[in-house]
Amino acid sequence: NQPFDPERQLSVWTSTLRRSIQTAEQIPCSQVLRWRALDELEAGLCDGLTYAEVEAKFPREYEARKADKLRYRYPRGES
Repeated sequence: NQPFDPERQLSVWTSTLRRSIQTAEQIPCSQVLRWRALDELEAGLCDGLTYAEVEAKFPREYEARKADKLRYRYPRGES
């Protein structure tokens, strides 16, 4: 029985986002696999904003997301 060798036996799955790929590339493994399904949701009008900015610019949206995060859909975004 051979000891576990991550550089031969470990696959790391990552989103297609640059920061995710860069992080995964630092892990000793046999391969880094990119999968678009792991990408973040498209946040529509709120894309690129912090939660504080969303709260300031879109207070109703902020409260709606806070009330039901699992079913909330960003304006012009995906759920």
